[in-house]
Amino acid sequence: SALNRFETFAHDSEELLLVDPHRLDVLRRLHLDKVPYGEVLLAVHPRLNLVAVGSEDEGGRGGGSDIRIVDLDRVQVVREIDFPLGYVIADPVRPVIYTNHFAKNLGVRSHDIRSGNLLATSPAFGRSDRMTFDAARDEVLATSVETGQVWRLDAATLKPKLPIDTVLGARGLAIDAPRDLLLVSSFFTNEVDVIDLKTGRSLRRYRLGPWMRDILVISDEGVAFVASRYGVYRLHYLR
Repeated sequence: SALNRFETFAHDSEELLLVDPHRLDVLRRLHLDKVPYGEVLLAVHPRLNLVAVGSEDEGGRGGGSDIRIVDLDRVQVVREIDFPLGYVIADPVRPVIYTNHFAKNLGVRSHDIRSGNLLATSPAFGRSDRMTFDAARDEVLATSVETGQVWRLDAATLKPKLPIDTVLGARGLAIDAPRDLLLVSSFFTNEVDVIDLKTGRSLRRYRLGPWMRDILVISDEGVAFVASRYGVYRLHYLR
């Protein structure tokens, strides 16, 4: 999204918040009624200035729509999509979002972010957690937790390519685009795997701690922040 704000979700008030990153003041807020229970995920499409706000609906308790598409200029919901969701990312160019589900073996699906229409579905490949977009190869990358692989899917068709072997329990994903590196975190082996995307080979692995999830890469510093259940690790992954 724009550099002068970031988006987050407040569970208690069920509000999407647009926040000033410097002063941490709330600039705008939007109440989203009956958000299903569970982790709420955001995927911003920067070119269209839309954000997909989705809930994993933990335990199938139900509520409102699984995914709300919010126009960030008007700060209002412009589309609702009822489709099971565990994670969501946006295509940086196409008007498309990609969804998967950890608990339900549904593969990866693509939806038109403007109409909500289902565009394509990948083969099912077991429990899948985080995803990321590989712009250099125009691929969606998705973890396969039980097989210790990262699935590579053509972004337009979601047809699979040869997967990348990595750590068992692969969960978090992030790309260092200038160096063409993929970082994968495992909640099973407690490791972060650094992979050369040109060859698909592991370059080095770091053992950090239990229940690791998301990874944020600061590529100009060669630093990754790796979130876990118990804290956040700062990793210099080029050493």
